[in-house]
Amino acid sequence: MNERNVLRRAGSLLAAVLCVTCLTDTARASADAVLSEARAAVQAGRFAEAETLIAPHIANPDAPVTDAFAILREQMRRIRRDYRLTPESMLAQLKLSIPDATMTDVERWRDSGDLQHRVIDGKTWYFSRAAGTLLRFCPEAQARRKRTVEAAGSQ
Repeated sequence: MNERNVLRRAGSLLAAVLCVTCLTDTARASADAVLSEARAAVQAGRFAEAETLIAPHIANPDAPVTDAFAILREQMRRIRRDYRLTPESMLAQLKLSIPDATMTDVERWRDSGDLQHRVIDGKTWYFSRAAGTLLRFCPEAQARRKRTVEAAGSQ
């Protein structure tokens, strides 16, 4: 091989490496943009949209959670697990301690920030331990709390 052919091959190899590098950088930038958009969707409560965005980037949903897309999916799963009470089930939980609680109370406490909640895909979900937190920190709920529980068999 003469020197000219060696230089030509080296130039072709360098061009190929640069092309692969550019494609990799472009793919990485595209993935970063998708991830950023998915995170914004989660923050806005649009979980279904976030799932649609990240699904193509998770090759094996059953694989260990190691990359950013799988981590975001796991965070969404945990949020759904922690915020699993419907307004009706939240009211039922509150009635155990505040028998005269109403849905209006639930909505008022939610709107004032006293009841932890999230809106996920247009539905309001309450934190699984929100009732206990309300009873600890909301003076109105404390004042309305049922004071005594009768022991079994006493009258």
